[in-house]
Amino acid sequence: MPDIPFLSRFAALLSLVVLLAYSPAANAQEKGAEGIAAGYVDSIGGAEAWRAVRSLRMQGTTVVEGLEFPLSITTAAGGKQRIEVGIRDSPMIQAYDGRVAWMTFPMQGITEPRLLEGEELAAVRDHPFLNVFIDYARRGYRLQTVADTVLENVPVYGIHVTHASGYDQTHYFGKKSLLPVCQIAKSRGATGRTTVVETYFDDYRRFDGLLLPTSLRQRVAGRESMRMTITDVELNPALPPDHFSPSPEHR
Repeated sequence: MPDIPFLSRFAALLSLVVLLAYSPAANAQEKGAEGIAAGYVDSIGGAEAWRAVRSLRMQGTTVVEGLEFPLSITTAAGGKQRIEVGIRDSPMIQAYDGRVAWMTFPMQGITEPRLLEGEELAAVRDHPFLNVFIDYARRGYRLQTVADTVLENVPVYGIHVTHASGYDQTHYFGKKSLLPVCQIAKSRGATGRTTVVETYFDDYRRFDGLLLPTSLRQRVAGRESMRMTITDVELNPALPPDHFSPSPEHR
């Protein structure tokens, strides 16, 4: 049965799902990071269409340690997020309302919301809702090309993205199609140890005109830790006001 860190690792995937899409590869190297970013945003539906998305709900499954579970991920403007992993009749829930992060995990005895702090809190909140490549300069994101390389037999271009808030990740795009192949970040655990987290993407599909990857694989320290398959996406779903918040006595 997966342990508590299994759930917190999903925070690293939340922003990744909506960052990736197809973009024409012609003259990508000559365009530089800025040109690649512009073509990429146009290809996933355009900046204007993505700015109109205020919330996003994804349904699917995840496989961890050989076990498959139903999965629901809801994200919203302000960095809000709620992840539910169905384990029997006692789902694990991790959520962040823009201020407070919390989780429940009945199978490990956490039946009341437990507030997340320190590195656990940082892992949840350090992921912007809006794609970092949209309005990146105005929002303070810095793009820089990195050396070409090969990932899983696919030649790729790389763009290193940083922000004063601490965001520091490298995005890799296939040279032939410019489909994002992988995103690499460093994650620091509760012990302070830094681990390399690689997330690979595939099977891109359009939902109401916006392109999203529906197959994700994550490796931690070189070892595959989970797979995720998205089967349904809903844009701007109606959500109750307290969808992302714990009960009032735990806020």
